[in-house]
Amino acid sequence: MKKIPSNRSEYNYFSKLSTRWNDNDIYGHMNNIIYYALFDTAVNKWLIKNKLIDIKNGKNIGLIVQSGCDYFSSFQYPENIDAGIRVTKIGTSSVRYEVGLFHEEEEMSSADGHFIHVYVDRQTNKPRPLNYDFKKIHFGFTLGINALNFNIQKQNSSLSNDSLLIINSQDQKGFNLGIISNFRLGKYTDFRFTPSLVFGERLINYNFNNSDEIVKRIESTLIDFPFYLKYKSARYNNFRTYLLGGIKYSLDIASQYKIDDEGQEIVKLNNNDIMLEGGFGIDFYLEYFKFSPQIKISHGILNLLSKDNTVYTESIKNLRTNGWMLSFTFE
Repeated sequence: MKKIPSNRSEYNYFSKLSTRWNDNDIYGHMNNIIYYALFDTAVNKWLIKNKLIDIKNGKNIGLIVQSGCDYFSSFQYPENIDAGIRVTKIGTSSVRYEVGLFHEEEEMSSADGHFIHVYVDRQTNKPRPLNYDFKKIHFGFTLGINALNFNIQKQNSSLSNDSLLIINSQDQKGFNLGIISNFRLGKYTDFRFTPSLVFGERLINYNFNNSDEIVKRIESTLIDFPFYLKYKSARYNNFRTYLLGGIKYSLDIASQYKIDDEGQEIVKLNNNDIMLEGGFGIDFYLEYFKFSPQIKISHGILNLLSKDNTVYTESIKNLRTNGWMLSFTFE
């Protein structure tokens, strides 16, 4: 099957390279072995620039186990070359790179090459798992603590029952655990889906003018389905910072909004909520995994209150969830 040159539009990153005096062979054009050196130079330049490899002190090094080139037209000295780079396959410890070499201002390549790097331990030459920054998709898990609270909007009639003076909410600590699915969108951007199980508790305090205080304890077991965009800073040595934002659907499987409270006057919550979330964190790159502490705040959109005919709900117009979450992720 006849090979056809690649187009510039097929590459997202380009590196500027220059030919040298001794690149020309006796026929006046660039010798074929120089093409392979240019492929290697372009890819390693990209890896070093993006801090994906440390050629002097890194524990992992990339060894070429397969390479090839298709030639369409020649280069010569002196000339500048645009090298387009793309990654077409990522394995557990290997990456396939494809490089197109272009004359300046030309849309079609003059040579298309490829090679496969296997990343190995510098000392033992045994294959090592790739840095997660390479991978299109990776997974992990998260553990953390949380504090849930209510944003209470009272009725304008200032507490429809005259004996009720004050309503306030008090947060309680809980914990959460979840699974991380991370999809790499670009150099600095990821899409994340982290379904989680959240255990939390909130208190609503009612103060009456006869000095009685009644506390309503509301326990929740939430199944969260959050979708985030993660925007990362440039990596500095073995860490980077990031911002996180998104929306989540939350299902409270401990909700009692349908039960008969048999006169106990339970404050009932609807079991569905939609929340906005935002936060920040730091990625620490360790030898075998990535560890990230992060903190998020959340704000509920829906009114959770299930109305009944008691003073505990009739005096409240809207009841929304607020909270924060400190998590530790392992990827």
